[in-house]
Amino acid sequence: MEKLDQYIEAMSSPQTELLHELERETYLRVINPRMISGHIQGKLLEMLVRMLRPRRILEIGTFTGYSAISMAMGLEEGAIIDTCEVDDELEMIAADFFERSGLGDKIRQHIGSALEIAPKLGEKYDLVFIDGDKREYTAYYEMLFEHNLVHSNSFILADNILWYGKVVEEVARRYLAPMVDAGVDTLILGCTHYPILNSAIRKIMGENVTLINMGNSTAIAVKDELTKLDMLSDNTAKGREFYVSDLTAGFSKVSEILLGEKISNVNLVDINKYD
Repeated sequence: MEKLDQYIEAMSSPQTELLHELERETYLRVINPRMISGHIQGKLLEMLVRMLRPRRILEIGTFTGYSAISMAMGLEEGAIIDTCEVDDELEMIAADFFERSGLGDKIRQHIGSALEIAPKLGEKYDLVFIDGDKREYTAYYEMLFEHNLVHSNSFILADNILWYGKVVEEVARRYLAPMVDAGVDTLILGCTHYPILNSAIRKIMGENVTLINMGNSTAIAVKDELTKLDMLSDNTAKGREFYVSDLTAGFSKVSEILLGEKISNVNLVDINKYD
């Protein structure tokens, strides 16, 4: 991930001096400074605004104003951002940098809950950026439609929806509730990504439920079949080859994460030839 971040930064235009100062100020003065959007996300937001050309933007979660300034940098003349922040202690930091950015005429700052403020603004938004209280994301989303704050061509962006894994557990708990209520004693993890969520699933299902990893079970079955056919490798051959029916680069990247080793010799198989 570090190398990926370095590559993205190298390919992105540099951070402005003002935004660099804002980021530094945030880390010096604010609790949980990592909540700031930062250089890469800021550039992404600016790029999206330039591409989508919204006239009205609603931001839920101003924090210290980095994302609002980034989006304002991509706005056309006459376009406006309404940005809402529930923490009034952050108001002056954001307001100061809004004014100094020279983009203050494009940013309307509001202090208080977006759930109360946004419906009263009388606007219909082309772009909504949700970066507030993660527990309220569902409420924010529903508010947009209940109060007609968006239209059929609006775009809705949501930051960090997984909330460092906390949302995963909450969603998994709802998803698995019928099986917990039914008292199942065995759960087959059928999709390939389920084993990655093994710890969350185990926590919800309990220690008495058997979790079957289909990847492991399939590997065991393949080994048994290869043994019967006398085709099982004796592990003396140098190197390994992998055959996939999808993107080879994607397979290599994910496999290196899961296996903890460098993956090469990945070959693409055209499964359409075997219909």
